[in-house]
Amino acid sequence: MGKRYSFKKVDIMRARQEIIRDFNETQSVYDRLIMEIGKLYAQHRLTNDQNLVSQINMKVDAFQKVELRLRTLEQELTKTEE
Repeated sequence: MGKRYSFKKVDIMRARQEIIRDFNETQSVYDRLIMEIGKLYAQHRLTNDQNLVSQINMKVDAFQKVELRLRTLEQELTKTEE
């Protein structure tokens, strides 16, 4: 016979899978934002275009929110391992 799991264990496994999926998607956004910030900063340094500063600031704000979300997901993953 196959393995028998309690409902609680199955729910925890399912929740863990969802957290991992969310973490991977959030990590992808995190990586994309780093690249976008880098590109905008390079353009700003080359052209000294002050209009880029507001775009950079918006990306940095979004980056900080995504970074906070990653930390939260890491904490959730740690809790599901216990």
